[in-house]
Amino acid sequence: MFTFFPDNYAWSMITNVEMEMVGTVSEITDAIEPLKAVSGLEPTVSGRAWYETWTALGKHLEKLGTEDNNSSRRRSAARKFFRSGHYFLIAIRFLAHTDSRYLPSYQHAVKTIRLALQLRGDPVEWVEIPFGDKTLKAMYVKAKTTGPAPCMIVYNGFDVTKEYIHPVVAEPFTSRGISLLITDQPGSGAALIEDNIPAVPETEHSAAACIDYLETRSDVDPSRIGIIGASLGGYYAPRAAAFEKRLAACIAWGGVWDAGEIHDAIHNDPSRAKSINDWDEHAMWISGTSNSEDCREVFHRMTLKHVADKITCPLLIMHGENDRQVTERVAERTLEAAINSSRAELKIFTREHGGSEHCHADNIFLGTDYMADWTADVLGGDLNGGAK
Repeated sequence: MFTFFPDNYAWSMITNVEMEMVGTVSEITDAIEPLKAVSGLEPTVSGRAWYETWTALGKHLEKLGTEDNNSSRRRSAARKFFRSGHYFLIAIRFLAHTDSRYLPSYQHAVKTIRLALQLRGDPVEWVEIPFGDKTLKAMYVKAKTTGPAPCMIVYNGFDVTKEYIHPVVAEPFTSRGISLLITDQPGSGAALIEDNIPAVPETEHSAAACIDYLETRSDVDPSRIGIIGASLGGYYAPRAAAFEKRLAACIAWGGVWDAGEIHDAIHNDPSRAKSINDWDEHAMWISGTSNSEDCREVFHRMTLKHVADKITCPLLIMHGENDRQVTERVAERTLEAAINSSRAELKIFTREHGGSEHCHADNIFLGTDYMADWTADVLGGDLNGGAK
């Protein structure tokens, strides 16, 4: 993996993904070069510097995009707004959620990305799914096909949002005739940031709400709905599939057998590789707890022990050989326990193959292409995207 910040794994990982996903290498590296001087500082201090640097880059692209848009150069504007919105989004990644800039910055990022997708003409609907007395915000991305299509619900992990995941899954799936419902499930994105809906171990409830919504759509085949969970979603998705039997396929985009074990390992070893530098603060936020003991209790309930054997649909577990956050053995445990799955598979991405880091951060489209091909095979889709 390209390691721009040798003393800061979390910063290097997200920078690597951002370059591959939406940015250009020089545009990003030129802007963030000064951050090397502060990357090893205390998270609160370094997080502010990170925010200011990425926000400045976002504003620069936003200015250029506005000039294009005002001159009716909408395609050019869309490209710049898309990068701008993602830079705004990445800016808040290491900023404390209690910082007064967090919420307005998040909302501006989403607004900018929505404008970019609108100008680009992407087939994205911004939908709200009834969930108790609130709603879950999601992006419905329609397959490039006619008639009712299979659809995968996509769940975030510990620290990302639907807008962040969208660029790496939209084209691989929709080009193969598979629609997507990319969802800010409890404990992530808008559900957490705007609506204060924390993560819970019982992910089948939010999955059921998503399926209920999809069943109202004439362009979705209700018998071909599946679920993907990224990172911590490697627990969320299999848990949902174990108890929500309308799910016809499940992908763990990174294996997670027991989130409590992972949480304890990071909590007890500050030097351990992690996606967010201020892990404990973020963990308490997403779990809706105010102290480390209650937080730990929530994460220890997120286990696939006595759960994975209840999965009956096809299951794909994808994991990187060099995942520095979660070991390969964790993914193997999920596979070994999924004894009743009609088709349980573990795909390990090696260093030689590429995509060997956490959720394939070093080569992310190797991972998303693989899972899209698997889904097309399992649920029925076009493996070749219409190509002859």
